[in-house]
Amino acid sequence: MRRGMGVGLLLLVFGVAFISSARQYDFGTLASPGPAMVPVSLSILLFALQAVDLGVALLGRRGTGESGAGDAPRPREAKAGDGRTIFVLTTAGGFALTYLVGLPAAAGAYAAVSSRLLGLRAWWKSLAFGICLGVLVHYFGSVFQIAFPGGWLTGLIWG
Repeated sequence: MRRGMGVGLLLLVFGVAFISSARQYDFGTLASPGPAMVPVSLSILLFALQAVDLGVALLGRRGTGESGAGDAPRPREAKAGDGRTIFVLTTAGGFALTYLVGLPAAAGAYAAVSSRLLGLRAWWKSLAFGICLGVLVHYFGSVFQIAFPGGWLTGLIWG
């Protein structure tokens, strides 16, 4: 339980840092969204969900601490908590990867890792899916002239 709360607090801090650093991009309007509209909206949503998850964990801990029952978590609960932690860490890693390789490559890597963790595909199919999605997002941005957030290695990957 402590590990989950520690990760939750770390991810809340990470969410605040991501939201504040994304302010350097133009938000635009709802009629004409800028490059920061989707990443900031998604990060605020994930930040709110993590805050709710952390609050539920804190209330659950307080409830079990008062009664003395439930000191040892049931296997089903521990497994669900670990899955949420892995999902949130993977999502945070995808956000952090955006600053390194840019949005299209980070979206492809996130899709490959997520599909592999969900057990939906074999490893080579997950890798092919991620590469194809990254290329598709890159060319979608090129065709519609959308300036996706880039990273330090964007030029190395896309030329």
